[in-house]
Amino acid sequence: MILIRVDIGGEYGLGHGTRMVAVAKELSKLGSDVQFITRQARTQQWVRQQGFASACDVVSDEHSFLHSQMAQHEHATLVLDRKDYYEAWQFKELRQKGAVIRIDHPNAEPDTADLLIIPNMHQPAMVVERLANDFGEHLLIGADYTILGFSVVRWAVERERSLVFFAGGSDLRHILSDMYSATQALELPGRQKVFAVGSLSSKLSLDPPAFDTIITGFHPALLRTASLAIGPLGTTVYEAMHMGIPILTFPGVSSDGACVEAWEQATEGAVAVLSIWTQIQR
Repeated sequence: MILIRVDIGGEYGLGHGTRMVAVAKELSKLGSDVQFITRQARTQQWVRQQGFASACDVVSDEHSFLHSQMAQHEHATLVLDRKDYYEAWQFKELRQKGAVIRIDHPNAEPDTADLLIIPNMHQPAMVVERLANDFGEHLLIGADYTILGFSVVRWAVERERSLVFFAGGSDLRHILSDMYSATQALELPGRQKVFAVGSLSSKLSLDPPAFDTIITGFHPALLRTASLAIGPLGTTVYEAMHMGIPILTFPGVSSDGACVEAWEQATEGAVAVLSIWTQIQR
């Protein structure tokens, strides 16, 4: 039994959900039973839309629920893709019942996980060094371990003269509305303007004439045609990188600001990171 703990929306971008669904689909193909656990009804609804109709529980006392589920299944594995941290004793109890894999937890201690995956490349050097010393071979870190769905990796790029403006499932700072307003009047001779709205983003009043195409519910088929992708840091940036598409990005939340320099260095200029979104207008 594979238990996947994940939330999307609010402080969690849609990428948390898409990468866990990608993992779940591959594990299901191999014959594993997969169960999603969340605290949010909206996450449950979204997971069911991805093909896991009866495999997502909404729980409040998640530690007790997870402990009970792992106790019922021999060789159970728990995958935690959420920033909430349990107490040390809770991790100890869970690991007594099965394996614990933590995703994107740079503050993790080595006795809290059997495997730590940091699926990005913007951690400070001192954090990477500490994790490497603490976890050793039980650490997977960097862009090579970014988890992308099959719908992203299977397609070749069919680049057109288009710009894709995107925003995902969080948008806590209402960047989506600001970016849309700032780019409505943008003149792009010979280029198509495409505005892609993540399915969980905040409500937005869209004016179709301002853009050639408006997509609600972002899809990789759109991204692969872009000559340039513009939007906040998140999973879509990794998807565009995989497709070899140039990216202009900027911090979506305050914690992103610390990783700007690391992004640009790691991608050798393939990803240009602005300090704030309004620099797009320059």
